[in-house]
Amino acid sequence: MPERFVFEVELRLNPDKKMEFQQSSEDLVRFEGPGHLQTKVVEAPGPEGLVIWTSQWSDRDKLNAYQESDRFKVLMGGLRALGARISLL
Repeated sequence: MPERFVFEVELRLNPDKKMEFQQSSEDLVRFEGPGHLQTKVVEAPGPEGLVIWTSQWSDRDKLNAYQESDRFKVLMGGLRALGARISLL
């Protein structure tokens, strides 16, 4: 299996933004760019609103370029508007 490079964002959704997150998360994934393989968005059950956003990439340089891009800033801005970021790995 080829090596994959991953970043993960954990956030706590604002309760009043849950529906907006569900509607916009697909649009945010489309901004990820060349080298992007897959993104999984998992929302933990319960009232806590914990979401884990995991993005896999084919190449470290493409992931680094993405994380320095305006596209990544759009993603982080969108997620910030919907909740409080707990961590970025």
